[in-house]
Amino acid sequence: MMAGGAANIRNLDISLDDDGISRSVPLFQKMKAKSGKVEEVTGMAMELAARAMGQRPDLSPDGVAFLGSALPGGKERELTLNFDARAGAIPTYSLADLYHCAKAGNAGYFKQAFAGKVVLFGLVLDIEDRKLSSNRLINRPDLEGAPRPCRNPQAEPAKFAARSTVPGVYLHATAVNNLINGDALELPGRLARNALTIPLAVLGALLTLLLTPLRASLGLGVAAGLWSLATIWLFRDAVVLPLIAPLAVMALSSVATLGYRFIVIDKDKRFLRDAFSSYVSPNLVEVIVNDPEGSAVAARRQECSFIFTDLAGFTSLVEGTDPKLLHPILNDYIDGMVAIAFKHSGTLDKVVGDALTIIFSAPIEQPNHAQRAVDCALELDAWARAYAIGLNEKGIALGKTRVGVNTGPVVVGNFGGSNLFDYTAHGDAINTAARLESVNKHLGTNVCISGATAEKCQNFVGRPMGKLVLKGKSEGTEAFEPLTETEMDSPRVQAYLAAYHLMAANDPRAAEAFASAAANFPGDPLVAFHHERLKKGENGDTVVMAEK
Repeated sequence: MMAGGAANIRNLDISLDDDGISRSVPLFQKMKAKSGKVEEVTGMAMELAARAMGQRPDLSPDGVAFLGSALPGGKERELTLNFDARAGAIPTYSLADLYHCAKAGNAGYFKQAFAGKVVLFGLVLDIEDRKLSSNRLINRPDLEGAPRPCRNPQAEPAKFAARSTVPGVYLHATAVNNLINGDALELPGRLARNALTIPLAVLGALLTLLLTPLRASLGLGVAAGLWSLATIWLFRDAVVLPLIAPLAVMALSSVATLGYRFIVIDKDKRFLRDAFSSYVSPNLVEVIVNDPEGSAVAARRQECSFIFTDLAGFTSLVEGTDPKLLHPILNDYIDGMVAIAFKHSGTLDKVVGDALTIIFSAPIEQPNHAQRAVDCALELDAWARAYAIGLNEKGIALGKTRVGVNTGPVVVGNFGGSNLFDYTAHGDAINTAARLESVNKHLGTNVCISGATAEKCQNFVGRPMGKLVLKGKSEGTEAFEPLTETEMDSPRVQAYLAAYHLMAANDPRAAEAFASAAANFPGDPLVAFHHERLKKGENGDTVVMAEK
């Protein structure tokens, strides 16, 4: 193509990126003059814009200035095209129509269409000079929005089918518009684009290193969304940030960090979990794994809830049962009880024979530790009853399991010395839980809950057992038997409560009320217990337990 004369031929090259897509045009081309000197000669788009505006571009080692402003592209001398997506943004005329218009002498049409504008001639055909450009996804017909033709103004302009390629002349026309309007895309240099990926790569690695996989995935998703929004927002202002590369680098860094974490960092944690999982409560294992310095298991004073369990007749069972038969029975019993304790996030303190000690709210604090302990005790009781019934039906005399629950301040921590890990609790509250377990034997009940525990539960349901002066103590401890709502409303429990309130008030009618309840409900152990007490001349609801 020529501009102004034969001596002013300009280069029509279009730049191709590595993926074969045209996104820019060169503003200058280096050419060797007859003298042998290499000069930078304006490309077609730059030359047309300069002539249209009557101003030459200013060249410097750092870039190109035009119309008083620096052009994007810098040293590369490349103009990244900012396509106008509107139909008809670049008016396109049929050369055949213009020829017939000129023959008809319609000079006004030419003046209206081309006066003061840069005019380019090119092919808009199916094959010749088609380019795959960055606006390929718009995919509209080449002549959509074209002006009305001169010969028949009422007719619609002819249109080609929609295609993914663009005539090369449109790329040069877009470049001229961008130069004149000063709205070319500002594409950061290669170094700047690479630098933009570093923060996202670091962020991906940190999220994967510091968070759990689920939280890290959520964090990566949020970061990817924010970066995408930022690139779209800045693109509205003709600033092009890389979209895919930084996100790909962030994903790769997170995957690499995840592999490193799995192979190196979490290796010791997995070993500790595997090594301790058969001996220590899961919540205690996590504390050990995540706190290698041991600060979380250091001795401290705090309020906890405790469960003590004991299997009635265990000694007789051991002495009278074949060891081969006893072994699976005891193992299944312990496994079932421990599984329930772990289900309620309890910490297994000790297993002595058939007896279990369970701590709640240590080493991990639990605001609802009292309710957890009560819920756990009820499930332990239900499971132990079902297990005993199953063995009894097979002729194996397994006794009932007694459970005691108490809440209070203790000192908890690792008291195993320098060579032994023994996370346990010391204090009166844990001793009281053990005493409450043993009083079930005298009261005939299965589960005994202290008043200290009951009052810290949001919805505790149960009946009072009495103010129990436990062995070794001088003051009474309020004790309750936990019940369901249905049991609480039953005639048996209602009769017990009526008689108990009379007894607590030292009312002489208490003996008669308990006698009536004992006659109507002979299977109720608490009714029988207080009935016998009153028959012996005792009164009130304070019960001195002479034995453990």
